[in-house]
Amino acid sequence: MLLGCIFSLQGQEIQRQLLDSLTQESIPFATVMTNFGENAISNEEGLFRLNREASFVPEDSLFISCMGYHPLNLAVEQLKDSIIYLRPKEIELNAVILSQNNLSAAQVVKKARERVKDKYDLSLTKKTFFLRESFDQRWVQRDLKVKKATIKEFNQAFWDSLFKTIPMKDDWHTESYGELYGDWSEKEQKLVLIGTWSPMKPLMYSRRQ
Repeated sequence: MLLGCIFSLQGQEIQRQLLDSLTQESIPFATVMTNFGENAISNEEGLFRLNREASFVPEDSLFISCMGYHPLNLAVEQLKDSIIYLRPKEIELNAVILSQNNLSAAQVVKKARERVKDKYDLSLTKKTFFLRESFDQRWVQRDLKVKKATIKEFNQAFWDSLFKTIPMKDDWHTESYGELYGDWSEKEQKLVLIGTWSPMKPLMYSRRQ
């Protein structure tokens, strides 16, 4: 796979991969923001792509963040390699209290429910979501026999040539990124779709409900 900065007459494109600096594993669903109005989300392989119609300038920068990692800010002109490494954060765990009381499952659930308000924020909040849907298509048989056509161009040869252009196996995916406002009740929910991407259309970002 070729990664890098691709230049064209219409603009410029950046393609990079995000990796964990310690484990060398890919980092999915990281947020990549810029100061020139183009944003992206890394996919399951840690890859992301940014397009810009105008040429890059020295002030252009990327702001990369992901849960569990230190945020990274860097200028576009610093992108000399096809891989960007993120440094993982040290996560401090809360103290664990051991008890000799043998509680049943029902008692554990009851105690957890009693402290829901202490452990979780049940007020109105804003959450960021990323959704990736994968699809695949498999043809078992493709066969069409033309008995009669009112349009002479739509003859047997036309349909045979058309079927040859359709792959027997195909797969694709779509990605969506947005914000969810509300509390934990079903009535108090508001969804704002920020961006969508699919192989059939370029990455688009628009704010809509």
